[in-house]
Amino acid sequence: MVNRVPRYLIFDKDGTLLDLNKTYGASVEVLAKRMSDEFGVEPRRLENVLGLDPERKRFKEDALCMTVSNSEMARKVEDSGIPAGPVMSHMKDYRPTFVPACNLPVLFGDLRELGVQKIGVLSLDDVAATERFLEAQGLSSSDVDGIVGGDMNLRPKPSDDGVKFLLKKWKCGDLREAMIVGDHPMDMKVGAGFGWRVGVCGTGLSSPEALWAAGATHVIRDVSKLIDCVIKENP
Repeated sequence: MVNRVPRYLIFDKDGTLLDLNKTYGASVEVLAKRMSDEFGVEPRRLENVLGLDPERKRFKEDALCMTVSNSEMARKVEDSGIPAGPVMSHMKDYRPTFVPACNLPVLFGDLRELGVQKIGVLSLDDVAATERFLEAQGLSSSDVDGIVGGDMNLRPKPSDDGVKFLLKKWKCGDLREAMIVGDHPMDMKVGAGFGWRVGVCGTGLSSPEALWAAGATHVIRDVSKLIDCVIKENP
């Protein structure tokens, strides 16, 4: 067993470091019960419209509440015959309990011990919100070498501006020394040319098939498997 260790590692946040299904699935379940109690909407019907699979406790790849704007979601909910007003009000006001995909301080510490020199995070949330999430998980500014957020003058995704920004900051001269870890095909595409493009299929929206098709070099269930299943693998 030989370590194959990237020098530069970039994580997507939502669906990768944050378990999207456990964090926001509860919100849809609470909403479904409320809509059933107050408006007589059958819970399974609303869950189906919003894109939550209640049996698997995860969102579908094309989940309405994860993939479209609020205005389009409201229109499609209304078109389904469900009152959109209370649905959108709940979505706006609900404050979820963020569920990390694993013990992030342990993961980041183990990665450093293995030789990862720089760790960054990409998020469509603004930088301050991303920092708050990381701090709430027990990570300090010294644990993360760079954040690209949606409020910066570059787009973290779908362009590759975010990864280019971080790698330039870190003076990375060889993309083959970099790894990207994300739950969406878009993450695999912005990591084109990287030595490792690791898709995560258990804590986000995408299937293994979609991640492989987008160019993943590895697919794992969640980031707790990153070291054993990717970095420590047979050469």
